[in-house]
Amino acid sequence: MTDKLVRKTSPWGPFGNFLHSFDEFQRDLERVFHSVGVPTVRGMDMPNLIPPVELVEKEKSYELAIELPGVNQTEVSVSVENDVLIISGEKKQEEVTDKDDIYMSERFYGAFRREIRIPENIIKEKIDAVYVNGVLKVTIPKSEQTKPTTQKIEVRTS
Repeated sequence: MTDKLVRKTSPWGPFGNFLHSFDEFQRDLERVFHSVGVPTVRGMDMPNLIPPVELVEKEKSYELAIELPGVNQTEVSVSVENDVLIISGEKKQEEVTDKDDIYMSERFYGAFRREIRIPENIIKEKIDAVYVNGVLKVTIPKSEQTKPTTQKIEVRTS
């Protein structure tokens, strides 16, 4: 099946098989590095390898949104370990039968993991996660006792 894919999409003739195999090897290697948290230059160029995140600080909470299109809600896990929010999961490939001939595929499948350092001034027990339309929204409430306060300090002369 790989040979058919290369012949249909590669203008490089027989050399295309080598380029395709090398590209697959490079992607596999980057997935290994990414799985242990090592970013790669190519991974930065291909944002679909690492789900994009937006983190906003509000008055009473931190609001995090992470894009996970095509990922089933049951395949997503959210946890907190010390001061790190961990979001992990897997995007599974749709089943392809022997009768199907993939002409071209640029989609990413496999496991992902994002670790985001969060401040200590949160209430871990009240973190809430909602998954809607391929976007995971995590609300991280701030604790009352550590909200910033202003205290005037008297300046004295010695």
